Amino acid sequence: MQLLLRMQVPRAVFNLTLTLVIVLTFQLANADFFGTDFFQPTGVRITRTTVTMKVPAVPARNLDDQTLFIWPGIQPGNGLNEPDGDPAGIGNGVLQPVLTWGPSCAPGDQPTHQWWISAQYVNTNTNLTGFAGCFGGETMPLLPDDLVECTIQLVSGSVATWDQVCTNLRNQDSVSFTFDLAGQKQSWAELKVETTSSLSLNDWDFPVFFYNLEITTDGPMSECVIPASGVGFRSRASALGADAKTCTLGGIGYFNTRLAVFNLTLTLVIVLTFQLANADFFGTDFFQPTGVRITRTTVTMKVPAVPARNLDDQTLFIWPGIQPGNGLNEPDGDPAGIGNGVLQPVLTWGPSCAPGDQPTHQWWISAQYVNTNTNLTGFAGCFGGETMPLLPDDLVECTIQLVSGSVATWDQVCTNLRNQDSVSFTFDLAGQKQSWAELKVETTSSLSFE
Repeated sequence: MQLLLRMQVPRAVFNLTLTLVIVLTFQLANADFFGTDFFQPTGVRITRTTVTMKVPAVPARNLDDQTLFIWPGIQPGNGLNEPDGDPAGIGNGVLQPVLTWGPSCAPGDQPTHQWWISAQYVNTNTNLTGFAGCFGGETMPLLPDDLVECTIQLVSGSVATWDQVCTNLRNQDSVSFTFDLAGQKQSWAELKVETTSSLSLNDWDFPVFFYNLEITTDGPMSECVIPASGVGFRSRASALGADAKTCTLGGIGYFNTRLAVFNLTLTLVIVLTFQLANADFFGTDFFQPTGVRITRTTVTMKVPAVPARNLDDQTLFIWPGIQPGNGLNEPDGDPAGIGNGVLQPVLTWGPSCAPGDQPTHQWWISAQYVNTNTNLTGFAGCFGGETMPLLPDDLVECTIQLVSGSVATWDQVCTNLRNQDSVSFTFDLAGQKQSWAELKVETTSSLSFE
């Protein structure tokens, strides 16, 4: 595992208190660090950081011999600029409990084909014996959706001896590690996703979440608030405490901006849309020019884990779709005057307007046509086929295509690649042409947005 001076944001969650200069870094080309940095001003030191990480699902892609790291960390930062900031000349190392998939330089038994965690200190910037290399405690295997609370804090009465403790909230198992930094002060905290090669960068196709981050310092921070959204991340509820010595963050999620959640065959003008303020549609649009029509779209969606938060009576939708778009501008683009509706196989958590039996507390999918922009009988409202319940990590391949010989009758078929179960739906759009494709995450309220 490397040390960072940069980062990027895909999906994560911690409980953190920090200060002053906040940097959101995304070094996609270098395939290394993605996340958020909390730099303290000279003379302000971190004394404690607490955060909860959610263990991702088992990666869908083949990650044999590749490594992904997810971690909160503390480094000296501006402490190195203080006269007494690094009396032993240790240089820039990082205290970090590391959630890991794959092999690592850390000591201890490392599970294979499984997420695991250990508390560590890593320093690749020194040759000083006792500080150069990778140090750590025991390892702990984890399961997808486990919530792991990690604390990095100064030992009581010490200025540079640090305790790290990580506890699995599912079963209260824990690992710990204590390390003495020989008087070195720490003033830089961070939340990071670390890819170790271009391969692991390309295969990182899931969000990373940090919750309940709290960072505590020995002096006042000037700022700690993180934007609610940006390239590759979404955050919630960041605040600086009344004493300016505690910074909290309700949650932050990071995602790989180089990858879509789907495998999609389409073309031309690509627009990344994030209507964050309205908490509604997030995703990618593929607009075709006037006169160019879509005939087929195929995509595979990975079913997420069961949501960690209580989503009773809330709904989340994940879907690829096709709409008329510029087809409405053509003389023969919408002969029946249907207006703007969407053909969409919808991966759903929660209740929906779609017909059919809808599972509760479970992901499910059905192929649908939805149009809220018309009063035309036979097209206004929600239409669809049977529903299909799904399990986390299922891969569902969905195809939307014109019926052979037709100009506006569409077949939708979704197949669960785990067991080959499938659902389908055919709908006739009365001659309407389609020229807009999209990949979307749709939240239906500010609650489901969280």
